[in-house]
Amino acid sequence: MVGVGNDDAGSNPSLTAIMSQPTALRRLGAMELFSSSRHHLGIYHCVAVTARYHLPLALAPAATDRDTENSLLTAVASVVHDQPALRVGILHEGNCKATTFSHVVRVDLRNHVEWRPSAATSRDEYEAELASTQAWLHDQRWPDIETRPPWRIIVLRPAHGLFPEPHLDITFAYHHSLMDGTAGKEFHEHLLTALRTTTTATTLNPVFELSFPEPPELPSSQENAICFKNSYTFLARTVWDMIRPASLLPKSSSKTPWTSKPITLSAPYKTRVRLIDLDASSLASLLRASRNHETTLTGTLHALILTSLARRLPPSEAGSFASSTPISLRPWLTDAPTKQPLRVLITAHTTAHPPAIVSDLRAAQPSDEAVWQNARRLKADITKRTSRLPADDVAGLLPLIPDLASFWRSKDGKPRDAAWEVSNLGVLRQGGSSSSSSSSDGEKGGDRAWRISRAVFTNGAMIAGPAIGFNAISVEGAGLTVTVTWQEGDVPEDLVEGVRSDVLAFAERWHSTGSFFPPSSPE
Repeated sequence: MVGVGNDDAGSNPSLTAIMSQPTALRRLGAMELFSSSRHHLGIYHCVAVTARYHLPLALAPAATDRDTENSLLTAVASVVHDQPALRVGILHEGNCKATTFSHVVRVDLRNHVEWRPSAATSRDEYEAELASTQAWLHDQRWPDIETRPPWRIIVLRPAHGLFPEPHLDITFAYHHSLMDGTAGKEFHEHLLTALRTTTTATTLNPVFELSFPEPPELPSSQENAICFKNSYTFLARTVWDMIRPASLLPKSSSKTPWTSKPITLSAPYKTRVRLIDLDASSLASLLRASRNHETTLTGTLHALILTSLARRLPPSEAGSFASSTPISLRPWLTDAPTKQPLRVLITAHTTAHPPAIVSDLRAAQPSDEAVWQNARRLKADITKRTSRLPADDVAGLLPLIPDLASFWRSKDGKPRDAAWEVSNLGVLRQGGSSSSSSSSDGEKGGDRAWRISRAVFTNGAMIAGPAIGFNAISVEGAGLTVTVTWQEGDVPEDLVEGVRSDVLAFAERWHSTGSFFPPSSPE
């Protein structure tokens, strides 16, 4: 149960002892160690998902800042109570053979929830502040990780009158060992439900210090929850790809995929973030076109990014590419509970983009059909991979790596496996909002319940992973936001800005004209 009060610990010596010496829970699974080892080395810190919450219009005019803060804290406390992953620390993160989750007896929300009133005087300035806040979060290491659960919330609130409707941008950042990106989206769905069910009586005296004397029942690790089956052929091929001497790799730049600069583990960790926003109508056009061309939004995003990079990088530098797609393993759960907890269930798949395909995109006037062909190819490649899961999957081989810290160090100075990643969390569900008249941009409507009008998802810079991250999430009844993230100095900024502007222009032009490209100039 949830309790409160510093006096509890003072009157309970055994509780005080537990708090000073955290109790070890289960060992981290291989995929959880995959992330904890990166955090320990300082090469990846967290995932972050922001949602834009609109206060109920019937409440907003009369609500004080304290009322809003109390409502949010009460709702957060409810989610923490329900989710074991939010009340554990991590012990011995520097020793992969001994890393375990720890039982955190007391969670003080004042260590986890921060309010940041924005001083921005324009909407553009405010959006830039939101992006920089999310980037800043990725650059922070988690303190006191043994006794303080590694997650935090920053609430950014725009100045009164800057937007037609009061809203809060609530950013939830968390250690990747606790949960994956899909779970970050689910956190906001849980929080929205908790806000809608919070009563005035429960928010008058919010509880800051939550007490959990009983250890949480954590979900199984990924390798115990998914029945991976890897063949000897797959194992041998994967090991060969890892140990193959550089002398046997292709020398020609036309055969070696472009992945930007080699991995540099010693580089100061600095995440850069840019945003691509598509309104509801532009998103609907792109989704409809993707279905009509027998592909998915993920496949279409990959194809647009490939088109942009192929046209912005010269053949002498980038003859081919490879890209990565994270895949949620939830459909293959063997121990799926009725109430799914926040957890880590993820793998990834790499797709090659050979020279012939890249060359076609460098034509003076590429065709829409060339883009759709690549989008279909991406979908087919990912579908082929998922049809075989959970057999012959790289995530199933992670338990065979004895020391993941050494694994990461062995990558220093070597090429990356992929140029970019498209991580698409799909749709953040509103859970039956009472609004039928709210607008897609959240600036008008007749809501009588809390609602979400926008979401922003970011991965931190992947120093030892794909050079550029494209992270997508949409909101039910609203638009799509794709963030572009990269390690400062690893990719030329003008290239990233160019690709970002290309993808936005492709999508908007398709919505307005039915073509990705402007009409060709007459001879």
